[in-house]
Amino acid sequence: MYKHFRHTRHAGLALLLTTMATPAMADDALGPILITTPTRSAQTVDDTVAPVVVITREDIERAPAVDAADLLQRHAGIELGRNGGFGQITSVFIRGANSNHTLVMIDGVRINPGSIGTAPLQDIDPAMIERIEVVKGPRSALWGSDAIGGVVNVITRRPRTLSAGIAAGEHGSSGVQASAGGTTHDWRWGVSASHRQASGYPVHVSAGEDHGFRNTSLLANADGRIGDIGIEAMHWQANGRTEYWSFGDLTQDFSNAVTAVGATLPWSTSAQGRLRLTHMRGSIEQQEPNFLGEYDEARTERLGLELQHEQVLGGGDRVLVGAALNRETVKARSFGTLFDEDTAIDALFAQYALERGSHRAVAAVRHTEHEAFGGHFTWNVDYGYPLTDDLRLTLGAGSAFRAPDTTDRFGFAGNTDLDPETSRNVEAGLRYRVGEASELRATWFDNRIRDLILYDGTQMQNVERARIYGLELGWSWRHGPWTLDAQAVMQEPRNESRDEPLARRARRSATIALDHRAGRWGSNLQLRMAGERKDSSFNDVRLPGYGVLDAAVDYALAKDVTLGLRIENLFDHAYELAAGYPMRGRHAMLELRARFGK
Repeated sequence: MYKHFRHTRHAGLALLLTTMATPAMADDALGPILITTPTRSAQTVDDTVAPVVVITREDIERAPAVDAADLLQRHAGIELGRNGGFGQITSVFIRGANSNHTLVMIDGVRINPGSIGTAPLQDIDPAMIERIEVVKGPRSALWGSDAIGGVVNVITRRPRTLSAGIAAGEHGSSGVQASAGGTTHDWRWGVSASHRQASGYPVHVSAGEDHGFRNTSLLANADGRIGDIGIEAMHWQANGRTEYWSFGDLTQDFSNAVTAVGATLPWSTSAQGRLRLTHMRGSIEQQEPNFLGEYDEARTERLGLELQHEQVLGGGDRVLVGAALNRETVKARSFGTLFDEDTAIDALFAQYALERGSHRAVAAVRHTEHEAFGGHFTWNVDYGYPLTDDLRLTLGAGSAFRAPDTTDRFGFAGNTDLDPETSRNVEAGLRYRVGEASELRATWFDNRIRDLILYDGTQMQNVERARIYGLELGWSWRHGPWTLDAQAVMQEPRNESRDEPLARRARRSATIALDHRAGRWGSNLQLRMAGERKDSSFNDVRLPGYGVLDAAVDYALAKDVTLGLRIENLFDHAYELAAGYPMRGRHAMLELRARFGK
């Protein structure tokens, strides 16, 4: 039943007062998962009226995933474009929008580089992740530029005890990770480290040698109280090397880091403020010269200040107001083109959440002042109502924008006359609970984009109109030790100005996951399917459809010791997500995990 949809006002107040200070629940936390991405404040998954996908720690441990992008592709409607296998550059398309229309964050800190809009999801080790929150559709009202297709918020782990794991598999792949955490008085702390590597395989049909990668990641966090003030701090970094192919065998070193320090200030029993300083750094350095004899590189550094105030009003309504100030520096060299740009991006935002009987609504607005493109106003409205005890209706509408990044404007094939991309989206959804064991879901969406930026083979250009509309379907079922989840998406991602499909986005995709847990054993099967799609906006190559089956088996050797076998692409199906770049064939990994202490 949808009794959770009519939660008490006192419960809403408790959520505000007890969880606003921390961006993520602790590792191994008990009780329902609290998410923060849809509204910038804590709420349960069932209580949100926005379209949300949550990838839990349990999901992560059962998946044959090398990086965060592998985890996302296990959900229909979240598609990848990838230049081959381990550590290769990866694009994510949510609801058919462009890859740079996905805003990616780590613990709420934007990691999309200013040099090129695609975030380095291939550099995020799953060992560092507690969960991933995905909010679909335009979300610029709360999170700013780039959130046209959706927002991906990677929530890092906060270990409570000592744990370790080791893995080895095909293609010379291996990994090791360890974490430790504890509590001292009013403070909680955690440290995690991991290293992954692979010798790989030839990632392009013209390549003559294997292309491997290595990634060393570190995560540290702490939170506690000084008097009545809540304090939080986190640091994540990933450094490594990727071998790849681009008109020859090449190597690049990457380095990414996010640091955040925040304080939560309890003004009263019904109000809190939050102050947060953030720093993001990302760089890529090519280790071989290009055809001009130069070494390409790209560096982004972003310093941010976030101010937020949330107030519970009489009757249980909540209002949130805030400001986000960012200073971004981008330095890059690409095919002989040099640029060094500093940009100020400031924003004010507000949100109002109300309950009137069984009605729930959340409305948000934002004004962003971008140094290069002036002011932009964006908004979101989400509404939910239980038509019956078992049937819930949700409605949503919103706008978003994306400012062209510095590579769009000054890089190879850049165009300094580009305008920002803008979008308007409407959607409607139904969730029907069949007894206590099954749920059906359906969501229709229609996203219209103006001034879409595409490469036409010569230069980056604005396209007057693009439209992406479609239907998302889902079915979840649970019975005893069995769990089944099926998802399907039918969509039409189209460049209306040129009357052609948008590249690397399938009109049809689906996933089916079957899980079984009994005694010491656990098993999981997942089928991923996608239809034919166009490879690029400036060629006529068609990528064939595919179906890939992944499998996983776990056995508990002892209470806190687990041995797992993960097999990606069980039947060794040949497929490509970018023309000429074959994806991994069958890839098996054996993993041993242990946890020590309570």
